[in-house]
Amino acid sequence: MSGIISRERAFCDAARGYLLSFSAEGVTPEVLARYLDPGDRLRVGSIDRIYYQLLWSSQNAQMRTAVVTGSMEGGMDALSSVLFGFDPCAVVEHYGDDGDAVLDDIVTKVGPRGEIRRTRRSIWPQFCRSVVTGAQFLTQFRDADAFYAWADGFDAESRTRPDLPAAISSEVSGIGFALACDFVKELGYSNYGKPDVHIKKTLAGLGLIPGTAADSEAFAALTSFAQSSGLSSYYVDKLMWLVGSGKFYLHPEIGSVQTERDEFVAGQRAAFVSST
Repeated sequence: MSGIISRERAFCDAARGYLLSFSAEGVTPEVLARYLDPGDRLRVGSIDRIYYQLLWSSQNAQMRTAVVTGSMEGGMDALSSVLFGFDPCAVVEHYGDDGDAVLDDIVTKVGPRGEIRRTRRSIWPQFCRSVVTGAQFLTQFRDADAFYAWADGFDAESRTRPDLPAAISSEVSGIGFALACDFVKELGYSNYGKPDVHIKKTLAGLGLIPGTAADSEAFAALTSFAQSSGLSSYYVDKLMWLVGSGKFYLHPEIGSVQTERDEFVAGQRAAFVSST
């Protein structure tokens, strides 16, 4: 029995092998390890860096990244002067809940490229509401340790884990459940994955969720998948995301490789269909 592995672990092993097939493009076991096993490098030591990650995750969806960080020289770092070095208390003191004032300063002091649409549903105004509500949310924590202690309380048990992204998304405008998962995942919480389009398409392709599944349903399926594989949700998330996107963002010398997510997943589907 010890030699039998789960279908989920077999999928992960196959996905890892698939990514390593791009060796000619520079993908090596050492490269993969940077994405799949970050160690302690994600856990930050200041509330300013937590705020930075919150803002990064708030625009990490669809076209938002191209419009926000992609339009500024230096990316998110370009906002440091406007946001007082990403000090949430200073942001609240200066701007209060006035996202329009934040956007005015970004336009005049940072000068992002492209048209700045100011309708309420446009990307920049939504991001600036995340800026002010995110700062207000984080002012309740005296420091990074206090934030981690609060988040650890949710992460301690599987039944309360979904409540952490739900709590964050209820406090911070523009951050739904999936982006809140991304936020905590990128702060070192390995029990979380982001139910984005690549993860949803993969899980649906394996027959584990319907194509119309809600983010919370996809999160539960990803969590169960990771538990059955004996790997962390973070690991499985990154593995599925790399197969789907082909983006090796930590390695500019590689850039992107041309993966075929749907074809790969279709080849793995039989193991899941036959066991259900």
